[in-house]
Amino acid sequence: MTNSIEIAHRLTGHKDLSIVVCGGTTGEINPVASIVGPLAEMLVNQFRANICFIGTSGIDLKQGITDPYLSAASMKNTMIQKSSYVVLVADHSKFGQINKASVCGLDQVHHLITDHETPKHYLDHFQKLGIAVTVV
Repeated sequence: MTNSIEIAHRLTGHKDLSIVVCGGTTGEINPVASIVGPLAEMLVNQFRANICFIGTSGIDLKQGITDPYLSAASMKNTMIQKSSYVVLVADHSKFGQINKASVCGLDQVHHLITDHETPKHYLDHFQKLGIAVTVV
């Protein structure tokens, strides 16, 4: 299941995959980015995911994960709540950034995938919280 138009398009044609795309709107966010809104959230609420991969543009040790768009933050939070395991994928530039809309606290993340330029104190903090960290 995805709310990303681009990911759905890239996966189209793989015969071994069945892709569910959320219905909703693209108004607030770049139309190629994702589908958000109450309709998309209603669909996500009908499913249970084993793993949820989310990206973000803001990670702060106190404020947690944030997004510049309220509708995107709400959609990400809904996906997180309906998933057993949450993987946060973010490069080093996202750390220390705070946006206006809260997605979730760091305690809701199970695994962080980031790059080798992420400052060590952030990696240490995630590991102290019991979050698995993969540096690529």
